[in-house]
Amino acid sequence: MKIDELCIEEYKSLRIEIYSLIEETRRLEILALGGVAATYAWFVTSKVLPGAAWYAPALLPLLGALRSYALFQRIGEIASYLQNLEKTLNWSGWESHFASKARSRISFTSIVYWLVLLGCALLAPTVLPQKQW
Repeated sequence: MKIDELCIEEYKSLRIEIYSLIEETRRLEILALGGVAATYAWFVTSKVLPGAAWYAPALLPLLGALRSYALFQRIGEIASYLQNLEKTLNWSGWESHFASKARSRISFTSIVYWLVLLGCALLAPTVLPQKQW
């Protein structure tokens, strides 16, 4: 196998890993939202008295945001490597094109998502207990 063929196979493999990591961040967002919503729904239907337990669901967005950050760091590492690989192959590919345009928008929307979810999780204990009694 030639070096160029090996680089192309490595490129394909790393692109698949990036897609997989992006899917994981989206799954994480959905699961965290579901976890927060399910917990508060259970608190309300079970008539759990207001207290510290009502703030526990805020851990889901905090931990989810940390995990998401780690995933985006890994995506960034792979993307940088792929950009160098594209330069080595003298090829202006997706990573070179994408790097300057949309990566910051994706991470920005992720940051906004986690902050809104955290805000809702912290606001819910002050709003929901008043509604249930």
